[in-house]
Amino acid sequence: MSIEINWEKLFSPGNNGADGETNIHTNINEQIREFLDKQFQQINLPSYIQSVYITTFDLGTVPPEVEIKNITDPFPEFYSDDEESGNEGNDDDDNSSNYDHNINSLHKNDEEYNSEETDNEEGFTLPRDDDVQFLLKVAYNGDIKLGITATLLINYPSPSFISLPINLTITGLEINTMAVVAYVNPRKMYFSFICDVNDEGDAVTRKHGYNSGRSERVEIIKDMKIESEIANNGSVLRNVGMVERFVLEKVRGIIRDEVAWPGWIALEF
Repeated sequence: MSIEINWEKLFSPGNNGADGETNIHTNINEQIREFLDKQFQQINLPSYIQSVYITTFDLGTVPPEVEIKNITDPFPEFYSDDEESGNEGNDDDDNSSNYDHNINSLHKNDEEYNSEETDNEEGFTLPRDDDVQFLLKVAYNGDIKLGITATLLINYPSPSFISLPINLTITGLEINTMAVVAYVNPRKMYFSFICDVNDEGDAVTRKHGYNSGRSERVEIIKDMKIESEIANNGSVLRNVGMVERFVLEKVRGIIRDEVAWPGWIALEF
């Protein structure tokens, strides 16, 4: 069963008041940008790159194609999320929004819920009759755009002899994979990419988490393009390709490590 997503309605401006409240689209774009930038600040950069910053993110106007393949009970891992997060602690600001708070909790070690949102003293969320999980085939080839600023170092004839800013733009993101969306109570939703499309049968028949013993996460991004703006200097341009490959590799790695199973995005409503 295919799902038609009204992308424009989902990201249409809200009821902007006198205080200039931003719409949902702008808010989500900024939350994702902040998350990606935070991940890049934790990366060890090679000697030819001084810095990398995520400057812009835009979800675009083209929705993904989503097809429901199966409807099941949620994975048990989602019910133990509260206990695991409570044991690990939380480094996020208390003033962060729910979306930002959860998107920085992809490994189940930063998310905390209020005591009234759990159902027993141990912190487990107990299953409810209306809990549900959807196995989805997700295909995307839209107009997401990611803006990045990097500083390229030319270390000849001496270290850091020249530092040159580069503007990078990632577009043409292509995704074709299986994912799950689980609602474990009226206020919590979990999302994770779990396997390649060819592994759909395994995803349908699993009962206790998607092959939790597997050593490799699914490669989510099938293709993407990168463009760069830099000074037209032959000796410098030879190094731009290294910067582009480094950035693309890290973007793939961040999405794979943070959103592919056993990682997930947790949202509260």
